[in-house]
Amino acid sequence: MQKPKINEIVIVEGRDDTRAVLEAVDCRTIETHGFGISIDTWNLIEKAYQEKGIIVFTDPDFTGNEIRKRILSKFPDAKEAFLSRSDATKADDIGIENGKPEEIRKALSKAKATERSEEERQMQILRKQKQRIAEQQRLDEERAEMERLEQEK
Repeated sequence: MQKPKINEIVIVEGRDDTRAVLEAVDCRTIETHGFGISIDTWNLIEKAYQEKGIIVFTDPDFTGNEIRKRILSKFPDAKEAFLSRSDATKADDIGIENGKPEEIRKALSKAKATERSEEERQMQILRKQKQRIAEQQRLDEERAEMERLEQEK
């Protein structure tokens, strides 16, 4: 079975969660590394929220719920995915990293994750390339104008 490709960026707590999510779907993740989310991570989440949208997918425990609340307070239109405690528990450990790929796919599907086709992915790459070209042209024009003004002095 080919893994679904998710447009949104999935926000998880750690690298084991990322590993489990990537076993289930093709997507990008941002790891909060627990409750003490760094400024750099907040900036990454904000950029993802603005550009692609985010899905908050934290552990079904106290810390995971607190992280979810903090993220949603800053990004109220974020989508949310949930894994039940029973699906996220292995021995005494509770976490997304314990979820089976099919349960993770189901949770992301319920969160209304949008799948992207290969054509959409290629179009996104082309749009970014066009943006870079346009930015380079703008910079070249500014540089030429500055040189012209410098020569007039």
